Amino acid sequence: MRMTFGKKPMKNGRALGFSLVELMIALVVGLLITLGAFQLFVVSKKSFDHSLAILERQESLRFLVDSISYDVRSSASTDMLEPDGSLLSDGETLSLTFNRENSICSDDSYTLKYYQPVGEENTIFVESSCGGTVVDEPVVLGVGVIEFSYISFGLGVRATITMVDDLGRIDDQVFHFTIANRSAVGRALELWGDET
Repeated sequence: MRMTFGKKPMKNGRALGFSLVELMIALVVGLLITLGAFQLFVVSKKSFDHSLAILERQESLRFLVDSISYDVRSSASTDMLEPDGSLLSDGETLSLTFNRENSICSDDSYTLKYYQPVGEENTIFVESSCGGTVVDEPVVLGVGVIEFSYISFGLGVRATITMVDDLGRIDDQVFHFTIANRSAVGRALELWGDET
């Protein structure tokens, strides 16, 4: 018997093909495979978005904490201010005074202010004042609320930061961190040394 390819066997003079039932089964199997691939894509996309949101939050938080920590440690004094400018032990604005020349300002005295302005949700701004020139710019996005408070004897600052995701990919999280002010700690150690 000789085999030929590309031709369907004949039965009663007609070529045989797929029956309607076989065709419907093939379509259902193909549909199930396509739905499975689509479901895999959706799950992978959600996982990617979740991972990306966590990465963005980590980057924003790390940058903000590093910036505030460096400035608090280096400053001559720290003050917590409310939006109206009144000084409180707890506040929404952190005002830092520096008394030496640096890369930001050639004057011997300048100030930095970290705050979240009214109407600017999820953004932290920093205002720098050097020689009468005031520069105000956003520092980081994704911060719902930021609050500052003194730690014991004014030795530093405790910050409470609520990180948010505008796209709703991950839940809000609250972070706390404490930074010591080198000048205040040095003065406290000098006083403590004088007493002993």
